[in-house]
Amino acid sequence: QLVRTKAGRPAWGRILLLVLAVLLLLFLLLWLLAPGLASPARLVRFFRYMGLRDKEGYGVISYDGGAGAVYADLEGSLLVGTENGLTLYAMDGEQKALIQGSLPTPVLRTGGGRSLCFSPGSSYAAAVDSSGAVLLDEAFDGAFVDANISFDGCIAYLSTENGYKTVATVLNREQKPIYRYYSRTRYLNACAVSEDGALLAVASLEEQDSLFRSGVTFFRTDEEMADRETEQGSS
Repeated sequence: QLVRTKAGRPAWGRILLLVLAVLLLLFLLLWLLAPGLASPARLVRFFRYMGLRDKEGYGVISYDGGAGAVYADLEGSLLVGTENGLTLYAMDGEQKALIQGSLPTPVLRTGGGRSLCFSPGSSYAAAVDSSGAVLLDEAFDGAFVDANISFDGCIAYLSTENGYKTVATVLNREQKPIYRYYSRTRYLNACAVSEDGALLAVASLEEQDSLFRSGVTFFRTDEEMADRETEQGSS
């Protein structure tokens, strides 16, 4: 039986509020259990492409590629890195972003709706987010060795600089440096960063008793950025 107001009419407003409250509760539960499925970007894409998925040609993207091109999914869009730059395409074929730059051997990294394209041995890097906004389009000090993006979009990268074996840098979501580690004694060859850029992990090749082995060191990035004369951190 429908709830009726004093005027004898059904309380449709109350029913609507109850339905909205139930839907909001279901969304919150889905977001907590599977945040990737309930992300705002995913919902926007669902409604944007809802009427296009059944059309002929949907998901067919034409572009000028190359032998060394690399590809990645970026929140439902196609990310293409080539020796000439970085391009982001929507699934309906629309070009959402284009950055032109020299990337002889492009490598793509994605995370948190953000991307990074770099070339090992080169100092240039380009980055866009899932909306097509340009985040990076510049040359850094030193040459890139490796890079990683956290689940929420923080960036860590390794580079070579004069006076050091390798330098590790962590950028926050605004692409501002929050931590830098200088290695004088070991070459670092891989890195990873946790959410919020709180922890930095670096891998290195070490020698012990005339044998080479891989080692991993973790650093807390809430320490003050400084030039470290000794290898600090916890393995």
